[in-house]
Amino acid sequence: MFLSVHHTPSLTRYEKLPVQLQESYTGLSRPLKTIPCDSEAALKLDQESRQDLLTGATLLAVGGGGPKSMGKAMLATLDPHQQIPMVDVDQVRDDQWVVMVAYLGSPIAAAQLQTPNFNSLQRCVKALEESTGVQISFVVPGEMGAVNSIAPLLAANDMGVPVINADGCGRAVPLITATTFGQQNELIERYGAVIANDANDPAQYQSAIFKAHTASQIQASAIAMIGSSAYGLLGALATWLMTGAELKQFAVPGGLTKAIALGATLRQSRGNYLEDVQNALAAMGLKSRVLAGVPLKPLKVEIATQQGHDHAKLTLQVNGGEETVTVFMVNENILAYSSLLPQPIIMSPDMLAWLGLDGSTWDNSELTAKIQAGEVGELYALGIEATQPIGAPSQPQRIAFRDDPNILKVMQAIMADLGYAGRYVKFRA
Repeated sequence: MFLSVHHTPSLTRYEKLPVQLQESYTGLSRPLKTIPCDSEAALKLDQESRQDLLTGATLLAVGGGGPKSMGKAMLATLDPHQQIPMVDVDQVRDDQWVVMVAYLGSPIAAAQLQTPNFNSLQRCVKALEESTGVQISFVVPGEMGAVNSIAPLLAANDMGVPVINADGCGRAVPLITATTFGQQNELIERYGAVIANDANDPAQYQSAIFKAHTASQIQASAIAMIGSSAYGLLGALATWLMTGAELKQFAVPGGLTKAIALGATLRQSRGNYLEDVQNALAAMGLKSRVLAGVPLKPLKVEIATQQGHDHAKLTLQVNGGEETVTVFMVNENILAYSSLLPQPIIMSPDMLAWLGLDGSTWDNSELTAKIQAGEVGELYALGIEATQPIGAPSQPQRIAFRDDPNILKVMQAIMADLGYAGRYVKFRA
């Protein structure tokens, strides 16, 4: 959902492009504040848990969700002593209002920002409140990721409300229609969406309210707006204004605590990173398996931007032999082939995550840049069954994310654009 919006329609999909290594940001501190929360069961996200969230969300985002460097910069704007309350889906009352917040934009543009303050998130939420006349009590992520799991924390801090431990997919996705929220077009028709730019000078603030019938229309309008000079290929989005009762029907719960647990696992590991991560995933109900059973060596990466997305093809060598694994990306890792087999060995909505031998986690923009710079040796390609349930635990019937027919339809269209027109085959760990 963290979309690339470069205007390069003439590029061949796999034309080689230079990818810039991301630079550090200068942090701008948000003042320490007390955020009210009427739930005694709320968790308090402190500095350590936020850093763990960044690490774990990067893994669960399967290459997407925004550049890790931007996520670090966002966290740097928070006071080290700040605590942000987080509640589970079933702790939200049915009549309370919730909004999804996220960033849309170019990972490369995001990496080149200088001293950003990320004020667009709060401005989006306030504009949506004003246009609808409701008081928003919670913010919720749209997807997992180094940016889009952190952005709601900044919005929650700035608005003085808790963040919800849920999202729309339990991973990151190329299109907002590939989230469970993105299937709720009646919410789009009812309340619309707001996009805003990041600017340090209030005279440069811009925002726009979109009214549409579908999430696809909102996405197209937002991308067009972000492409203007005032936005510089980056903007915040607030949409899917919903009640707690509606949220409980289609949210994918628990993503933030899963990411925090994975980040803590890697931080505390004594070097058994793969085993520890797989055990942590299993404890969360997510089965995983290393593709090809061994670390893979990157051989070649080809990158291009097409139709608003970063397309890439990464070829990896298996065990120093003739077998290779080829991963096709559309921002996120979408499907992978072994040179020994005619069919994909994993495909979306199942998840393909990266894990370094040293416990590193990467988004695809960072990983491909490091590969081009010759800074990555072997790594694990970790396949994960996307069995995270849709709906709050209180819901009488829940299905796995990968079993949702609407999600499958969107993912199959993405894979068809990559040349795979076959049926979805579930990954088995």
